[in-house]
Amino acid sequence: MCFILYIRFHFIEHYRQRIEELEYIQRTLLKVLIEEKEYAEEKQIDLIVMGTRGRTGFKKLLLGSTASSVVTYSHCTVMVVK
Repeated sequence: MCFILYIRFHFIEHYRQRIEELEYIQRTLLKVLIEEKEYAEEKQIDLIVMGTRGRTGFKKLLLGSTASSVVTYSHCTVMVVK
């Protein structure tokens, strides 16, 4: 019984750390998006070209899609390539 509890604790601790890492990545991406948007507006950029990795599943749920956010909030045309 003690061994099973240890495994459960280890499993929960592992995913808690992963979630914290993903939250940090999400905050960092948000800062980058804001900076890109401000830079594009300041320099009067007409087109943003960016790549996408096509995240799916759990990662997309937590991180969202960076390309999707840029397309949504950009003031200019965005071309997304895969």
